[in-house]
Parts: sequence; structure tokens; C-alpha cells
Amino acid sequence: MTLTKPLPFSTEAENAVLGACMLSESALMIAAEKLTSEHFYHETHRIIFDTLLGMYRSGQALDIVTVVQKLHNTGQLDSIGGAARVMAMQRNTPTAANVEHYIAIVLEKSISRELATICATYHEAALNETLDPLQMMAEFQDQALKLGSGLLTPTLHKPLQLAGEVFAHVEAMLEAGSHVTGTPSGISDLDFMLGGFKPSELTIIGARPSVGKSALMLTMANNMAQSGVPVAIFSIEMSAKALGTRLLKIITGLDLDSYKFLSSPRSENEADRIIAGVKQMQNLGIYIDDKPNLSAAEFAAKARRYVSEFGCKVVFCDYLQKFQKTNVRQEERHFITDIARMLKNTAKMLDVPIAALSQLKREVDSRADKKPIMSDFMESGNIEAEADVMIGIDRPERYKDATFTDGTPAEGRAKLCVLKHRNGTIGEVMVRYKKELTLFHDNVPSYSAGEGDYGAGF
Repeated sequence: MTLTKPLPFSTEAENAVLGACMLSESALMIAAEKLTSEHFYHETHRIIFDTLLGMYRSGQALDIVTVVQKLHNTGQLDSIGGAARVMAMQRNTPTAANVEHYIAIVLEKSISRELATICATYHEAALNETLDPLQMMAEFQDQALKLGSGLLTPTLHKPLQLAGEVFAHVEAMLEAGSHVTGTPSGISDLDFMLGGFKPSELTIIGARPSVGKSALMLTMANNMAQSGVPVAIFSIEMSAKALGTRLLKIITGLDLDSYKFLSSPRSENEADRIIAGVKQMQNLGIYIDDKPNLSAAEFAAKARRYVSEFGCKVVFCDYLQKFQKTNVRQEERHFITDIARMLKNTAKMLDVPIAALSQLKREVDSRADKKPIMSDFMESGNIEAEADVMIGIDRPERYKDATFTDGTPAEGRAKLCVLKHRNGTIGEVMVRYKKELTLFHDNVPSYSAGEGDYGAGF
């Protein structure tokens, strides 16, 4: 698409920003926080802004004389219109006090130009059918929303504001009588340790195949939805129908896909439970997206939509290593790093917790002690840098072991090993596991709240 109208800009606002910066060092500091030279439309204004920033960062005095001299020394004075142009900018700016207003206009015009360019790019791609439509939609939404993030979301928290935020957080804990200020998982011991799933945090849950990653995810999602918290699940590996069947098993308590159940006549009670379970699912706030080969851009765009449209408060993803590579030559460790960083950034941008599943390394299967450790996570160093919480699932029964390494009976049990907790305690939580229902649930608590002694005595 050829742009028939000139791109939007405001010469007056750009002049005013630069003039204010030459009038006041404080104005320049404010502009430096919010602008780069790329936000200016005119190349001459970009040169002047970069010159001002360079002088400020090197500790040089800033006034009309020194700025003109600097431009002269770098051979750029004539190209920007001479000393008269610089002097006019300062002279025509009535006050530096309005610099934030001038900055806002420059930012808005810059975003409008970028948006027009993005629209033109995807307009051409759509007409020429050079990209997959769903990929185009995801990329367009992602790029468009990123444009305004810096303008719409302040990142600086001044002392008065920060104190108010912290007070509100502490007050909420006191009113609730608990430190569980995030969304509870429904597993009491884990919620006691983590304080619930908290906004902006990334949780990684790791295990080997068939140990129970997806089961734990679905258990938590069901518990949250049953308490009135809508959740989104991105299931890259399993179909929505398969997850839905598992969910119905959890709700009804019936092993729906076992040979014994399928080959036996239905009792009236079982039929009633299935019907009641299906009705309950219809009103349960669990939204499942099962697109295979999901890209990072698609995930971020869809997550925004589900949070906005359906009010989802928690997002689950199954699983990290199944995301589609946009660059097939990219090394696995770099790819996983990019995915983990994208998940963390999305959690922060949407202000919701994101929990992603991860496959553990094959070496776990050949080890005598199969209890997960940090290095078992694929490219663990890269994941660890982004994750706020990392949980490994230890279920010896999967390997036909009768006990945990500490001698505790393993039948029908699993340990959730909190290996990293950026804002709290690490430790282990013992839970019950019903394999036939793929359901995790509370063990009898064996600790007293207070000393952070989790898991002892199970």
C-alpha cells in the first residue's frame, strides 16, 4: 500500500522539546527518559537531540553557546541550519515547564507514523498473500500494541507512589489474614509456600514425560476456575478435546477413558455425574487454545486478547519446547531463552501470572535419584534467569519405585519441589496423586505456619 498522505509530525512540538532542553537541564533529563532521536521526524532535530544527550552524558555545560560550538566542532552546524536555527528554537520556547506536554505530542506523532508504516506493510503482505494470515494477524497485533506500551505504562515509581503501592499490598494481606495475595492454586501447602500465583510472575513447571506436568496444570486450572477465576490454557501438544476429557474426569471423579469403564454398562449414578459434569464445564471459565506450532508472537497476541476479552487472570502454557521456531537455524539454548523471556515480558505487560510447562532432560531417567534439580531443566541457566518460580515434580511411582529417596512411601504421592522462588522460600510439598483421574490434591498438612519448614515429616 502506497501512503498517499504525508506521515504525521509536529515541527512545533519537536522545536519546543529541543528548546526546553536547552533552557533547562531538568527538561533534558525528562526528555531523555521518554524519547530517543528516532522519535523525531526531522533529521535535523535528531542530530540536535543526539548532540544534547551526548553533551549531558559527558558532563559538558549546556547552553546555547556550547551547543552551537559542539555542532560546529562535529561538522553538523551547517547541515541543521546554522547557529540561527538553534538560537530560534530556544528563543521561541516560552518555558521549559511544559516540556512533558511537548514530549507527549512528539511521542503521539511518532507512534502514528510507526502505525501507518506497519499497516502499509501488512496491507501489501495481505494483498500479495506472502504470509500466513494468522501469523500476520498475530505479528500485527503484537507490533501495534508494543508501540504504545512505553507511552501508556509508566515505569518509574516515585517514592510517594511506591510507598502507597507497598502499603496497599500489606493492607490487603492484613485484611485477608494471609500472605496468599496471588491466585491460589488450590493446593494448600504450595499456596502457603508461594503466596499464590502472582501477577507479572513467570512460573516454570518441569518433569519428564508421564510424570504429571499436564495433570498438575489442569488440576490448578480447574481449582482456579472453580473459585471463579477465569484461566487460559495454551495446549501446543494436546488437543482441546483430550484436555477437556481429562477435565471431565477430574470434575466427575470417573475414569472415563479406562477399558474397565468403557466396557461396563453405565450405572444411573455415573450417567448423572457425567451430565452434571458437562453442564459444569459449560459454565467453567477455562479457555483452551490448542493451535499446534504456536509462535511466540501468536502466543503474546492471543494472550492479550483472552485476558482482555474473557477476563482471564492466569495463563498456562503446555509446553516451552513445543513453541514453533521462526529461525530453524537458531540454537536450542537461544531459542528457549527467547521463549522464556517472551513469556516473562508478556506476564509483566498483561499483569497476570503465566505458568509454563517444561520438559526435563533425559538424564533424569538414568539417574538413581530421579528427584528434579535445577540443572535438569532444558537450558536451565537461561530459563532460571527469567523465571520467578521453578517447580519440579518428583513422582517415584512413575519409575515403579516404592519409596521416595527419604524412604517415604511413594504410592499415590508426588512431591512438588520448589527449586527457585525469587520472592520467598524454596522447599518441597507432598501431594496426593490419583493417576486414573490425572488429579493432584492436598496431602494432610504436616507443618505449622511460621518458620517456613515445608515438607518435613511427610
